[in-house]
Amino acid sequence: MIKELTYPSSGTVPYINLHSRVSWGAIFGGSFFAIAVFLCLTVLGASIGLVGASNADAGEGLGKQLGIAGGVWSIVAGFISFYCGGWIAGRLNGIGRVSESVIHGLLCWAVTVVVSAFLFTTAVGSIVGGVGGALGTAIAGTGAEIAAGDEGRMSEELREGLDEARRELGLGGGEGAAREGASKAAGAGFGLFAMMLLEAFAAAFGARAGTRILRPVMSEEIGRRERVIA
Repeated sequence: MIKELTYPSSGTVPYINLHSRVSWGAIFGGSFFAIAVFLCLTVLGASIGLVGASNADAGEGLGKQLGIAGGVWSIVAGFISFYCGGWIAGRLNGIGRVSESVIHGLLCWAVTVVVSAFLFTTAVGSIVGGVGGALGTAIAGTGAEIAAGDEGRMSEELREGLDEARRELGLGGGEGAAREGASKAAGAGFGLFAMMLLEAFAAAFGARAGTRILRPVMSEEIGRRERVIA
């Protein structure tokens, strides 16, 4: 709910900067709060998913159900976390205008997305580097086996490993596999784009809800109010 506060139209107003239109402290505070809420909800969702998986019957559809539930929970967690982060940014910016608070909420969303993308790409790069090192070691070992005279056996094991990897990814072979992979990647991209737009809306809506409108009044009026109250 938008609250309306009053401040004197002249003089020094503590804790309120009426000249700066960007409060980076509020933006970064909202971003960190959004990340913290998202991590808490992610841990909660993972715990609920593990409990459900332990109590459910094992079957081919269990993995698909868990994947759908995880996707829905990610959307809900993202909306809630960005709403909370936007609310913090809108409440702490100290400007007192709805439009500026909404912009602060969007900037909070942008900073959070950029930081999350940086952390994600860094983690993925580390994982890929580790997998590449392990693959290089395996290839070196395969070369040694081939040099020892086990070329036929290692080729068969390598073929079986590739077939198993295709089955795990749900891909076939050849051109059909490329098309299916591209289709899945496109669907995931459109889904991620829609989720990011929803999170931006949540941040803006939360910032609007957290706005405190500052209505200027004359200093003499505030003096009269204080005398009447006294």
